Amino acid sequence: MYISLFIILFCLFIIYYFRNNSENFQAYMNKTNPGYLVPTKDKFCYDIGLKPAFSPSICTTGEGINTQFDYYRNCRCTDENNNCKICYPTIQWSKYN
Repeated sequence: MYISLFIILFCLFIIYYFRNNSENFQAYMNKTNPGYLVPTKDKFCYDIGLKPAFSPSICTTGEGINTQFDYYRNCRCTDENNNCKICYPTIQWSKYN
């Protein structure tokens, strides 16, 4: 009898523990730290007549033989020929962090 009561209480404790932790994590991500992840479904590019660059692509300026690459930025919006038109801000990183 005591063993079955212990097992039931233990199961209820496990359910309560995991349920509260998942709710706390969602509340933390949504309220306390809303800028943790970069939004991927914004309407910025569509609003100015471009399409978003969904895959991580390097920021390029110029076209054809005059193309220059910016290795510290990713492309945000492209035109109909998949040429990068608007880039995200420069990434600040260090090799020794």
